[in-house]
Amino acid sequence: MNLLSLQWWNAVSDLITWTVIWVACLVWLYQGGHALAIQSCARPVALRAIAGGVVCIGLGAVNYWVSTTMEHLSALSNQLPRVTKQIPDDWGAGNPPEEREKNSRIIASMAYVDSGHLFKYVDRAGVWKDYSPTSEDASRIRERTESVVRTSMLAADSLDSAIRTWVAGVVAFVLGLTIGYFGRKKGANPSINTDAAR
Repeated sequence: MNLLSLQWWNAVSDLITWTVIWVACLVWLYQGGHALAIQSCARPVALRAIAGGVVCIGLGAVNYWVSTTMEHLSALSNQLPRVTKQIPDDWGAGNPPEEREKNSRIIASMAYVDSGHLFKYVDRAGVWKDYSPTSEDASRIRERTESVVRTSMLAADSLDSAIRTWVAGVVAFVLGLTIGYFGRKKGANPSINTDAAR
């Protein structure tokens, strides 16, 4: 087995595990609502309904936490200091020429990656030259853009999952209550039962 098939198997097993847990929780909530409506809430049913509710609330809370954390990380990345001005002509004058050139290139590269501005850098002879972006700069821009998009998508997907989890739990419980209530009402009305038997 290669690494890719192991990763695929891990993803599939996680999906199956969480799907089984999710469906079990919804069934338990439905059964709890139904038992409550027909006033026949046995201890095991009540415990399963409570467990299903706790798991639904917990899964929703974890997804909500992931969403808010990703939004916070996205906001933090937008607040990082940016290079917005050309460095002054006398910048690093006391440093050796090689170090001055290296550091000014780094600053010019950061400015290009952060904001797309092309600043000048100082070469070893002390002459200011226009910075020419490299393929490394382009790949850093691409990585940064992909990271921002992934973070935004993860935040949106997690919030969507949290809402779906909570809504599905409530719907399962209310559906159990409704079906149990109308089933009990139907059982209490003999005329409906005799009409149905004919």
